[in-house]
Amino acid sequence: MAAPPTPPALPVDPVLPGVVADLAAGRDVVLVAPPGSGKTTRLPPALLAAGLAQRGKIVVVQPRRMAARMAATYVARLLGEPVGERCGYQVRFDRRVGPRTRIEFVTDGLLLQRMRQDPELSGVAVVVFDEIHERRLDTDLAVALARRVQRGARPDLRVVAMSATVDPGPIASFLGARVHTCEVRPHPVDVRYAGPAGDRPLERRVTRALHDLIDEDGGRLTGGVLVFLPGAREISRCARACAGLVRSAGAELATLHGDMPAAEQDRVVRPGPRPRVVLSTNVAESSVTLEGVRAVIDGGLARVAEHDPWTGTTRLTVRKVARASCEQRTGRAGRVGPGRCVRLMSAADFARRPAYETPEVARLDLARATLDLAALGLDPVDDFEWYDPPPAAALLAARELLVRLGALSGAGELTAEGRAMAALPLHPRLARVLVAGRALGIGALAARVVAAWSEGPIHRDPRAPRRHVLGADVRSDLARLDEPGHGGLPATLARRVRRVARQLGGERSRRRRGRAGASDDRTGNAPAPSHDDEADLPLQLAVLAGFPDRVAAVQAEGRLALADGGAARLAPCSTVAGAPLLVAVEAGARDGAVPVVTGAVAAEPVAVLEALPHAVEEHRTVTLDEASGRVTAHLELRLGQLVLERQEVPPTPEELAEPLRRAVRRAGASAFVDPSALATLRGRVELLAGLGHPPFDLSDSVLLAHLLAACDGARSLADLRRRDLLAELRAAMPPALRSALERDA
Repeated sequence: MAAPPTPPALPVDPVLPGVVADLAAGRDVVLVAPPGSGKTTRLPPALLAAGLAQRGKIVVVQPRRMAARMAATYVARLLGEPVGERCGYQVRFDRRVGPRTRIEFVTDGLLLQRMRQDPELSGVAVVVFDEIHERRLDTDLAVALARRVQRGARPDLRVVAMSATVDPGPIASFLGARVHTCEVRPHPVDVRYAGPAGDRPLERRVTRALHDLIDEDGGRLTGGVLVFLPGAREISRCARACAGLVRSAGAELATLHGDMPAAEQDRVVRPGPRPRVVLSTNVAESSVTLEGVRAVIDGGLARVAEHDPWTGTTRLTVRKVARASCEQRTGRAGRVGPGRCVRLMSAADFARRPAYETPEVARLDLARATLDLAALGLDPVDDFEWYDPPPAAALLAARELLVRLGALSGAGELTAEGRAMAALPLHPRLARVLVAGRALGIGALAARVVAAWSEGPIHRDPRAPRRHVLGADVRSDLARLDEPGHGGLPATLARRVRRVARQLGGERSRRRRGRAGASDDRTGNAPAPSHDDEADLPLQLAVLAGFPDRVAAVQAEGRLALADGGAARLAPCSTVAGAPLLVAVEAGARDGAVPVVTGAVAAEPVAVLEALPHAVEEHRTVTLDEASGRVTAHLELRLGQLVLERQEVPPTPEELAEPLRRAVRRAGASAFVDPSALATLRGRVELLAGLGHPPFDLSDSVLLAHLLAACDGARSLADLRRRDLLAELRAAMPPALRSALERDA
């Protein structure tokens, strides 16, 4: 085996002996060092060389899969070994570790999964949390769990928190750690502001900024340019817009994002013979170092995880980054010499941005975190010390959702379904769909459905029609994904969905189909499976288990009335518009204040009754048809404010009388007598009273009281109108008055 390369000196090297000494002495450490100083790749080998891995592994936690894989590969090269020997990595869909592995790079999500299976982190000596400043929910939760383990069964476990921009005070206080700072004097960077975006597309602003940088270099780039963009879609548009400009400047155009194949990512990171313009997501902000960068174009945006109150799950949304992120991006231009940075914003816009990103624990749904803690026997309120406590209302909402999904009992205890859900790397709603699907015998279909929802949305245009597959929009999307060329969808999306489905157990039957013409993940040219009508009802039941609060009735013009009283609109692309009931799963943009549902599953009333028996209530309603005057009674089965079934039943005498009385009060007694006859009778009685006969009250209140009493036994307003009210009143007069009425008046 070739001798390991001699690594160049890096700014973090002088700080490492003190860090190692503190850890060896049993103290935790916070290490603050700027991007490119070498903390990610230098510290783990230093810990290994100091013997800190003799009693367990050194686990380095990265927020991104690409960073974990690349850092592990680089450290393995420093050790003179292939990755997977003493240094390896484990990320979603990819694992390179072996029996000799002592340094293991993992994502925060995988660390949490390991802690669910092994809460005491047996066989781990040191946990290094890199990029702690990003304040991801999974990272915060893992830090708090590691601290809890230290205070309990594992006082020997050591924790390191590392960052380029974090304020070390809070995390050092939480861990009781010593702070080590790597002081690096960066090269000066000339920062300019491109001004307000206006209505110019992002790709045009990037091209303009790049053109100006090339002009300053005399038409030929003299160094690399790193362009920060929100995601793969924006990168693709910018690549098309500036490809010609980059070629004319004698440079190479490259892209870098998490959906790229690993080999392409590695090629971008390796230095090339020509200056390189790299269009990247924020993965290059701190986790991945690119050589030769002398200029940065900062779009000021990133795709960040946000809680979607409509679906109850987390979605990635383009948002402005904080000032700390902008500063960190700027620093990438000053690593090797004086640099330039063009911020595609105004100086006022930059000044108005928050100093740091809002921690995810303060803005994301906490259902997954609450389920993880419950699986460890912990209550997120009473039994757990958070690094940064979340809002009490968010914890309450998370618990209520888990109770509704059947993951927790009313007393907060984990159920059998909750244990099965906790073992799945999914949001609890999607995990509940998969657990229910397996129990109903459609595990493979449920896995593919959940994969499409977790990695999608697959159908991106709410106006374009879907392929018509009855029962569920997602089945239409999956059919498109199975077409040759993935039906025009991005190949990276198709690969992700299939990988997740395979991970969840949903691709085994597809692999067995193989020799009849189905293809593997590389081509995606599998034939579209035929629609299985027998799977409709089980799929409805599974989806209802995960989205019990998203049942809606379809009304005219695509309006949706939800069981909780809310409203939505069904997108024209949906294939289930003809269903009387549906479960609304995916929502896109809003139509005014109303969400637009882009993905739904038809729901038969029998499925709702079977899936949500405790939520369905029986109501008896009595109504009066004002036009016919008829009283009718109905027995209704309701889910919230939705009527699932309605059956007419005979009204009881009590049910008949009350609606009639209300109608009489509204109309008044005069509506049930001949006005002229009533006036004549009143005049005759008044005449007799003037002649000395006793008076008799024929006021409206007396008439109304008499008519209300007549409602007992009546079945309709017609019955009341057929009664001769005046004759009944004359019969109620004293005999002498009645005789005088006939004789004298």
